[in-house]
Amino acid sequence: MKKLLFIIVCLLLTAVACAPTVKVKRWAAAKYDIKGVKKVGFMNFNTRLNAGTRAGMIIPETLEKGLVENGYFKVSSRIQDSYDETIKIEGMDPKDMLVVGGKPDVDAVVRGEVSAYLVDSQRSTKTVQREVVSGSRTEYYTENGVQKTREVPVKVKKDFIEPYVVKKALIDFSVDVQNEKERKSIGQGRFRDEKSEDAVGNSDIARLSSDDSMLKSILNGLTKAFVSEMAPHEVRYTIKLEKVEQCKDSNKLAQKGQWDDALSCWQGVYPETASTKYNIGVFFEATGDFEEAYNSYREAMRLENKQFYFQAASRANAYTIDVKKLQSQVEGEK
Repeated sequence: MKKLLFIIVCLLLTAVACAPTVKVKRWAAAKYDIKGVKKVGFMNFNTRLNAGTRAGMIIPETLEKGLVENGYFKVSSRIQDSYDETIKIEGMDPKDMLVVGGKPDVDAVVRGEVSAYLVDSQRSTKTVQREVVSGSRTEYYTENGVQKTREVPVKVKKDFIEPYVVKKALIDFSVDVQNEKERKSIGQGRFRDEKSEDAVGNSDIARLSSDDSMLKSILNGLTKAFVSEMAPHEVRYTIKLEKVEQCKDSNKLAQKGQWDDALSCWQGVYPETASTKYNIGVFFEATGDFEEAYNSYREAMRLENKQFYFQAASRANAYTIDVKKLQSQVEGEK
């Protein structure tokens, strides 16, 4: 009975894994209020004791590169660590007012504080069981009808005390993005991640990632997270298609991007089914019309009450709201 259940579970998992899907991409809105912001500048970040001043330059430099690759903003050269606007002294003629530094020529400034940028290594020893050769034994065998002997190594398991290293890398920083025109914060975030590697034995220890490599790997991931909050960005995902008996080739056509032929078949099915309505919703979602996708998924729910359809409708509704937010950010409209 247990074996039968195992086979059934495997078949179900295989069916899910093999379900036809289409690849979809969309542009998502920034989390921050970037309306009217086109040019961004970074300051060197403040650092705490366990981060080091070097991190205050490396992190904003990497975030800058991430924004440049995203392409939505124009990124200025590094802004000085401190600046002041014109200092007005009561009773002084305007021409004699003191100007210190000067206001940067950007729409928004990114400030930050680094709490941690470090790699910690802990060295110890560990008992490791390894197979070693301990002598040999005589083995008899027959070759072409003739009995022969040969020496065969005898292997035994033995405990060894080996050096052991655990390396942990940690980056933890926060950002505050300020709109320079309106003098207000338009977004704040904290970005934290860590990575751990361990090795036993001198040869494996020698192959551990370098400190800089571990920190760079973490920072690249955190940069992607920052850019996705700071700027409009492309999101890629897949959507499952339903099988429609009357349109056997429609899913393959959809996967090739031949939506017109697939859609024509789905729309021609009578009476309409939940599967056809759902697949029509997938078409609208794949082509960026999330409102129509939501309506089609709702129709599928009306015909058949599946949790899967409810999840698709919720996703399309959320993306509809996000598109409106994105349009507001890009066009500068309220």
